Amino acid sequence: MFRSRLRSNLWATRRSLLKFLGLVLAIFALGTTLVGAANVPQNATIEAKKIVNEDVYLRAKTVAIEGTVGGTAAIAAQRITINGTVEDDAYLAAETVTVNGTIGGDAVIIARQVRINGEVSGDAIAIAQTVVANGKVGGDLRLVGEVLLLDERAEIGEDVAGLGESLESRVGSRVGRNMMFGGARALLAGTVQRNAIASAGAVALHGIFDGNVQIGVGNRSFLTIPFLPEPAIAPPNVPDGLAVADSAQIGGNFTYRSPETAKLGKKAWIAGSTVREPLESESKVTGVPVNPARAFWRQLQRFATLALVGSLLVGLKPHWAQSLARTVRDRPVASLGWGAATILAVGGIAIAIAFVAFVLAVLFGYTLRGLVLPVLGVGMVANLALLVAFGIFVSFVPQIAMSYWGGRVLVQNFKPEWSARNWISLCVGLVLFVAIAAIPVLGQIFSATIICLGLGALFLSQRKGRQRGLQSDSLSERRDRLEVLPAIAAEGTSEPESVVRNS
Repeated sequence: MFRSRLRSNLWATRRSLLKFLGLVLAIFALGTTLVGAANVPQNATIEAKKIVNEDVYLRAKTVAIEGTVGGTAAIAAQRITINGTVEDDAYLAAETVTVNGTIGGDAVIIARQVRINGEVSGDAIAIAQTVVANGKVGGDLRLVGEVLLLDERAEIGEDVAGLGESLESRVGSRVGRNMMFGGARALLAGTVQRNAIASAGAVALHGIFDGNVQIGVGNRSFLTIPFLPEPAIAPPNVPDGLAVADSAQIGGNFTYRSPETAKLGKKAWIAGSTVREPLESESKVTGVPVNPARAFWRQLQRFATLALVGSLLVGLKPHWAQSLARTVRDRPVASLGWGAATILAVGGIAIAIAFVAFVLAVLFGYTLRGLVLPVLGVGMVANLALLVAFGIFVSFVPQIAMSYWGGRVLVQNFKPEWSARNWISLCVGLVLFVAIAAIPVLGQIFSATIICLGLGALFLSQRKGRQRGLQSDSLSERRDRLEVLPAIAAEGTSEPESVVRNS
């Protein structure tokens, strides 16, 4: 139940990606249309009693909304202050963003410093070096940054998801549903009305958690980004490891993974059970046996997932899956080599995209500052699309194609009358694949080999298809020339006859 809730919450982040893409497109439009202006306005202000009953697109060095915007607001500036009301969504990009007023829809913000003191009726997404939430967010709050803070008056209606160097929730802050965080350190002293999940190098629990608490603690590691200025607020001081203070109250179960036993305060109240799960490295060293039922269930889930996706793939594109399998059968060494090369190539392309986007952003930072955010956004979206597409392919297609081929060979040898049923061949092959992949060490090598074979077979099949296309084009051109030559010859012989008659 706990993990199913987590999956549903993480699946809900798809809206966050769409909102972020909307911000990138909005800022790109602002940058490309206004960056070429001779003089960027110093100030742009919507005065206190003014009502603008339409969408607003602004770019200036300083933007202040004191009045009311009746639609969507898309703003790019060095400093943005919203003291009034934006009745719809707000897309904001600046050095500093301060929301003291009200945003009636969702807020998507990219900045160095973000402070939400007012109210956001929908979801709030902030990507910044420091993010301070000290107001009300009606929906989800999703944060990415170096220092993340839920201050004393923060009230979040639904979930909080954070990724960064540190997260601190102070006494008085309230999260209406679940809290999730991944980073280096976390100090949680506020109230979480459902479950809390955190993975960090140092975690301290001081607050009230009405549901379950699941914590993973490992070695603390910091990512130092060169030339990054000091954050506007200092991160919390959290000792290494996991500590539960006397003031902590946990209404459900407390489950944690840590190299050391958690430090539990004598007055800390935990309604459910307290379970320390061993780390993976500890299981290998101490020889703690893996739960057979859990391992079997995990492999059963893997089989069901591959069978569902495989039935769609084999049902819609059976010849494509067979083509990949034949390529592996005919050219196994080449498929393996080209598969490994493809993995390296995709990694190199991802690094190249990030490097080019970074270099262009630095160059535009000194020349065309309005294009910095669009370039970074397009680079991030391109890398995200590349890695997601590659990950989906690697997770399903090679395993399904190889399992289908292997199952077909087995069925043809033992039950030839069943070979016409593709789903039987697929299921037989998947059972064999999942069984081998579950073997420690050998299964990992086997899975990696299957992935390389599938990628290489795809590359060789595509190259062979292009070569056939070129050959067909050359044959058609040759046929056209053969058809044209008799016509030219006929024209050449008819011309002298006409000349003789005329003479």
